[in-house]
Amino acid sequence: MNSKKTSLKKEVEKKLAENKKKILFVFDFDGTLIDTFNSVLKPLFKEIHIDLGSYEEFSQRNGTIKKYLFCKKKIISNIREFYHIKQFHIQELLKEYYLQYSKEIPTMKALTSSISKLNSVEFGVVSRNYVSDYFNPNDMIKEVVKEKEFFSEKDFFVKRVSPLFKKTTYFKHIREQYKDYLIISIGDQIDDYTSAIKANFNIALSIEGYDSNTLFKKKNISPINIEELENTIYNKILEYFHTSLTFKDSQLH
Repeated sequence: MNSKKTSLKKEVEKKLAENKKKILFVFDFDGTLIDTFNSVLKPLFKEIHIDLGSYEEFSQRNGTIKKYLFCKKKIISNIREFYHIKQFHIQELLKEYYLQYSKEIPTMKALTSSISKLNSVEFGVVSRNYVSDYFNPNDMIKEVVKEKEFFSEKDFFVKRVSPLFKKTTYFKHIREQYKDYLIISIGDQIDDYTSAIKANFNIALSIEGYDSNTLFKKKNISPINIEELENTIYNKILEYFHTSLTFKDSQLH
C-alpha cells in the first residue's frame, strides 16, 4: 500500500473511533466483484452456440440478460436455436458456471481485503443476478463470495433482487435497518447509484463497467476508475465526517 493510501486509511480509522461510527459497505455482485461477462456468460452461451459479442455490444443491449436473449432476430442470428433450449437447463448451466468458473475482478479483491481490516466495518451484497429464484441465487452468491474470500473472514448478508426491478426498495430496507451506520454503495450500473441516492445512503460510488460512460454522463454521474477506488472511498469518508462536524458546529452557534 502506498504512503498516501496508508495515511488516508489511518485518518479514516481515527475518525471512526472518535465518532464511534460503523460503516456498512453494500457491493453489487456481477461486474463489480465478479467478471461475469468473461468468466460466466460468454463461455456459457458459447456452449449453447450463441455468441454474445463484445462486452461493449452486450452492455448496450437493454440492461438485462432476459431482454438480450429475447431481442430481435437481427441481433442474434441463431435466435431460433435458443427457443429449443429449455430455460430450466439454461439456469442449471448458469448456476454451475458461477460456482465453478466465475473469476473475481483482481482490483476489487485487493480493495475488499484492505477495507475489511478497518474497524467497525460490515458488508452486504445486493445483486440483480440472472440466476432464478428456483435455484437459490442468494446461496449461490454467498458461496461464490466466500470461496473468493472477498471480505476476509467477516460475515456478510446477500440479497438477490430480480433483474426486472431496481434496487431502490431493498436499499430503503437497508437504510432503515442500519439507521446509525455510514452506508456506502459500490456498483457498476446507474441503478446502483440512483437507488442508493433515493434510499439516502451516505455515499454512492459508481465504477466503470456495465453501463457506458455516455449513459453515466446523461445522469451527471462520474464513474470512478477502479484503480482509484480505494483512495476515493477514504476521501469520501473523510468528507462525510468533515461535513457532519461542520453542520453540528453550526447548530451550536
